Amino acid sequence: MTASSQSNCKLIDSLVAFVKDQRDKSVDYEATSKKNYPDFEYKDKALRSRQRSSRLAFFDGAAEGTEFHGSEIFKVESYLPIFVKLISQLE
Repeated sequence: MTASSQSNCKLIDSLVAFVKDQRDKSVDYEATSKKNYPDFEYKDKALRSRQRSSRLAFFDGAAEGTEFHGSEIFKVESYLPIFVKLISQLE
């Protein structure tokens, strides 16, 4: 390995570590955005809660539903997948 390629590997490793660190700061980013946009509310606050279909309950039996709200939905559906994809591509 040449000195230049070792340097590139160190830079990429450093970037991966930085991105992993940023992935865990979603709460900080949300707090900053709430401070900048105090009137913002997640869409689900105005919606009624969803109920599981009675047909599914009949065939599959009763099951506890997992319900995400606002920031959890954003984190699970958008925020984390972006970081997972970015980290996997860098590694």
